[in-house]
Amino acid sequence: MESFKYNEQNIDFLKVTGKVLEDKKHSETHVSSDGGGGYVGQHGGYVSAAQVSSTAVTKQEIWIKTDSGHEHNLQLTGYDIPLRAGHEVSVLYANSQKATDQCRTAFINHTTNKYWFLTNTDNLISNLDLDSNSSFLGIIKRLVFVFGIAMILGIVFNPSSSSWWWSLFTAWGVVIYWFSRTNTSKEKGRKDSFHTHLVRQIQQVIKEQRS
Repeated sequence: MESFKYNEQNIDFLKVTGKVLEDKKHSETHVSSDGGGGYVGQHGGYVSAAQVSSTAVTKQEIWIKTDSGHEHNLQLTGYDIPLRAGHEVSVLYANSQKATDQCRTAFINHTTNKYWFLTNTDNLISNLDLDSNSSFLGIIKRLVFVFGIAMILGIVFNPSSSSWWWSLFTAWGVVIYWFSRTNTSKEKGRKDSFHTHLVRQIQQVIKEQRS
């Protein structure tokens, strides 16, 4: 499968393909309360009832047997994927140089010709440790850029020692403003490209299984 580069890191994709042996589902209900209380004084008081809410979460456990005979277990929370024993499926994973574990990205049912994302782009970037703020190379590039601008301004204004510091702080302000205006749009562009690449990998897996 085709890898992808994000913030100077390579992301590799791999798949597990096989037939569904077993599909189990159950629901867990979580109850929480908020508020409540009151007071009672000499001249009366009040009592406020607590607000009670409940949330049902679906748990799904899928057993997949690959062509090589290995059995693969997949446990999902918050999903209700329709399956039957014998359906041919694939699970797509992503991994990066800095990540300690592979991340599930998509589940494909070749029998029904449908697929589901198992995470969103933001969570995948976080789990794979791809955040640009943690990139040492990115920090070095910014520092070099700052001092380069400072030197240019220093030459232009024929600095004494005091104007050198003025140039440095001016350059730092310019860089902060520039990054605040451009970093958001660039990051969105990288995320969109990453998502598009992931969709292409899913389509490639589907195409390979059809052939």
